[in-house]
Amino acid sequence: MTNRRYLMIIAGLLALTLAVSAASIGSGRYPIGIGDFFRLLTGNQGNLAESDFLVMRELLFSNRLPRLLAGLLVGMSLSMSGTTFQAMFRNPLISPELLGVMGGALCGLTIGFMMDLSMAAIQLLAFAGGLAAVAITVSLSRAYRGDRLLILVLSGIITGAMFLVVFKLLEYFMDQEKLIPNLMPWATGNLGLATGRDLLVTLPLFAVGIAVMLLCGKSLNVLSLGEEASTLGLNPEQLRLLAILGATLVSSLTVTLAGIVAWIGLVVPHLGRLLVGHDNRLLLPVSALIGAPLLVLADDLSRCVTLRELPVGITMSFIGIPTFLLLLLRARKNAVLI
Repeated sequence: MTNRRYLMIIAGLLALTLAVSAASIGSGRYPIGIGDFFRLLTGNQGNLAESDFLVMRELLFSNRLPRLLAGLLVGMSLSMSGTTFQAMFRNPLISPELLGVMGGALCGLTIGFMMDLSMAAIQLLAFAGGLAAVAITVSLSRAYRGDRLLILVLSGIITGAMFLVVFKLLEYFMDQEKLIPNLMPWATGNLGLATGRDLLVTLPLFAVGIAVMLLCGKSLNVLSLGEEASTLGLNPEQLRLLAILGATLVSSLTVTLAGIVAWIGLVVPHLGRLLVGHDNRLLLPVSALIGAPLLVLADDLSRCVTLRELPVGITMSFIGIPTFLLLLLRARKNAVLI
């Protein structure tokens, strides 16, 4: 991979992200043109009636912009965490949801809602739940001998099922009229849940997790060597713990912003490898720039395809499942593990 080709890929993905973002701002039941967008940003009413101007301004700053920024942030974070988990565990079938991170975070979030805690406390509980899920999955996988890839996947399935049972149990004891209707969008994924205040509160934590994963890029390449990493004078356990903390932090935070959004953390790393190969120093930024516009596009489809808005988690599944099947067919044809 030459520097010139890599920069061209980055530039192309940045252009794609900008184009999708512009389309997202303008799409919906009430379109906002490019000219209207800049007038709303600058407060220039122009030829618009005052009532129309105020409605469009409210729509832009209370819905469209927070929703767009949440989509970019969640898509980027899940894609990078999926890349990190796959490299760290040397398993191309691993993703945040398969490790149980999303289920654990949802349980922590649910407990926070039931106790009527602050957003900061809810985020802490979500992170604790996600971290507990990873710890349980890894512990189960180490308790059994056999195919490393298969055992880790099965352990993740068991952990996810366990947290699903916990979530259903919590749901049973909730206020059926108040909490359950408010919680269901989190279980199916919805970028409309994010507010400007939520973004401001979570952005520093996202920045920390993303920075940790980017700094771990070279270390993830070493971890992929397995036992050889220790012969290079590195401590694989410390590197693995740091990567787990970074990836789990951002994965858990995505649940507090938009609920459960599956598949993106599994599929996007494979799409990135088709472009830049397996070097995680290159793959992490590329995955981020694929996942961000992909989730925004999925959200646009959720809002515009039907009269009633679909949960973005469901729309992402419609995109992710056939994409992953195509990747499996390609891997089978080339006789390689994806």
